Amino acid sequence: MQEDYSPSLSSNPMQRKMLTCSECGKQFTSHANHRDHLNIHNGSRPFNCEVCGKQFKNSGSKSNHMRLHDPEKKFVCQICLKSFRWTSSLKAHLDSHVRNNGLAPDIAHAILKKEIARHRKRQPAKPICVQTAQSNACVNNH
Repeated sequence: MQEDYSPSLSSNPMQRKMLTCSECGKQFTSHANHRDHLNIHNGSRPFNCEVCGKQFKNSGSKSNHMRLHDPEKKFVCQICLKSFRWTSSLKAHLDSHVRNNGLAPDIAHAILKKEIARHRKRQPAKPICVQTAQSNACVNNH
């Protein structure tokens, strides 16, 4: 497959030498992304799972797959401490707290955002109590 280059002298990184897929016209700024994309068209699956041998067209798909082999669930609900492999599963779980337990949607969003940030820093999760209290003194005693 032929690579078409559209050079630009712009200092904007998005306008530098775009790599264009000759099959579908999709453009890329990275050689690695362009190479991975070409696997879609040529059927190549060069990324192999070392555990089960399954093959993938790109490294991202392989990385997602590898979580299935990792027993550790890295995203934790800070309300009930249930854990999940993917942020999308945690988000769906938090939505159930909104629907079933009256958790405010903005609080669920904040919890998800905090958990993603915690995951990136690899810090242990701490539970959040969502009980209401009549006064600050009650909160401090709790």
